[in-house]
Amino acid sequence: MNATAVNILLIEDNPGDVRLVRTMLETSKNPSFEVQHAKTLRSGLDRLKSKRADVVLLDLGLPDQTGFDTFFDMLAYTNGIPIIILTGSDLRPLVESSLRDHAAAFLDKFDLNEERLVKAIRRAIAHKPRRVHDA
Repeated sequence: MNATAVNILLIEDNPGDVRLVRTMLETSKNPSFEVQHAKTLRSGLDRLKSKRADVVLLDLGLPDQTGFDTFFDMLAYTNGIPIIILTGSDLRPLVESSLRDHAAAFLDKFDLNEERLVKAIRRAIAHKPRRVHDA
């Protein structure tokens, strides 16, 4: 593991989307990324107990939970870790208007590329809110 790598927790149940995100992040060198993966919200929350994450990439349609509650449950648990929502084109306007003040970014899975993904992660880290224990 690279000591200077950005630690990403990807919570996504679609194997194709997981491969796509991993492939995009593997080629980045500035910064480099360490990607941990969870298929369900519960396993993602459990992963955060044992492994620090700098950013969470969150799908809102998971086997154990879907919709806005997925995001709000993650938000309550992360204590300031930026959350980037990965969503489909048809949901993006609704998701953006509902979660604008809380999510670090919204990325359309159907329009995702390495440049957009890396830029969103960099921006999320640069503008992340202070954690409660940092105050």
